[in-house]
Amino acid sequence: MPITLVLAGSQEDRTLLRRVLDPTMPDARIDLGTDGHRALELVERTKPDAVVFDPAVPGLTGPVLVGRLFASAPQSPIICWTANPDVDSASELFRAGAAAYLLKLDDPAELARDLRAVLGGGVVIAPRVAAGLAARFTQAIHREVELTRALVETTRQLHENASSKDAFIANVNYELRTPVTIVKGIAHLLKSRDLTDEEHDRFVERMDAAVQELTEMIDEILSLADLGRGRLSLELEEADLGPLLGKACERIRETYADVTLEIHAEGSFPVWVDVGRISGAMVELMDNAGRYSPPGGRIVVNLQRVTEGVMFTVTDFGEGLHRDLVRAVFREPFVTGEEILRKERAGLGLGLYLARQLVVLHGGIMWADPLPAGGSRVAFCIPQHPPCMEVKITGEGPAPLETDPPPAVPLQPSGGR
Repeated sequence: MPITLVLAGSQEDRTLLRRVLDPTMPDARIDLGTDGHRALELVERTKPDAVVFDPAVPGLTGPVLVGRLFASAPQSPIICWTANPDVDSASELFRAGAAAYLLKLDDPAELARDLRAVLGGGVVIAPRVAAGLAARFTQAIHREVELTRALVETTRQLHENASSKDAFIANVNYELRTPVTIVKGIAHLLKSRDLTDEEHDRFVERMDAAVQELTEMIDEILSLADLGRGRLSLELEEADLGPLLGKACERIRETYADVTLEIHAEGSFPVWVDVGRISGAMVELMDNAGRYSPPGGRIVVNLQRVTEGVMFTVTDFGEGLHRDLVRAVFREPFVTGEEILRKERAGLGLGLYLARQLVVLHGGIMWADPLPAGGSRVAFCIPQHPPCMEVKITGEGPAPLETDPPPAVPLQPSGGR
């Protein structure tokens, strides 16, 4: 049975197509539509065995014409016959519904063979175009694999963030209840006027300590929020870390009276730092060591000058830190190393995280290692001049070149591991 073709192209295209088909399909019928609209009309009326079209035909062209042809006669395979070997054009036409993409520059005798392959249900692509499409296809597969991996990783991170959010809420709820409960209980006692002056003073002092603890927790959370928004600024000035360490050690001795604190810091250690924040970082490291040291334990503090700047080291001989916990603590906040409902040591899990972030802002590095015999050593090293900030030196000391920076929020020692 003779086949019927609709050709969307020029009269020259019809002459060439007839010459190509005559040796093997002499009785093939070719209806010519010299523009896209005429070709679409012929397809709708005749429902041909196949449609051959040149994307450059006037009127309806390219993917729009292919889509209309495919909708009018889905049983008629559509063959693109063009002089353009563009891979992108071929991709668009195949996506619109084309079954073949052939080049007029190739051997015309191959057109008859390709036509039979298409009529048999195959898909035919000119070799030059096929090579380009294969490269694109390979890239698309590789990209899909990468996107799949990225999606899996993003999903994992979302689950981790959700878990971190739940842990944060549970941890904050757990930590805030203690000082709030103390304040409420003491306030109730103070209302009863049956207390002696000594009891009154003792309860007021205890309430003040609970309020201070609550304030320190809030300060840590605010510091973390400023850090996340990129608003945590440094107010740099030249200072000696020796006296700053002395004041920090006095505070630690008051907090952990049953722990021996050894200090090794000889000489002066001038650096350009944000005094409040770098002092807070030192307090955090020592507070963390004291928190995890047994009664009668020992903490060794070293301050020394090195080639890179000044190094501060805190060594405790308590339980020690696991390396995976160190990575987690440095990477994200609210990691305490304990189950929240079984916590024995107070803390939001912000101490080491915030301390490390402050050291990084000063252009330094911070690290932690478990000790073979038990305990941990946590240290940081900061340069004499922080390279991460542009500092303006004036008669009154340096100041970051920022417009209207937010006020500094001092770091407080209630973090825990």
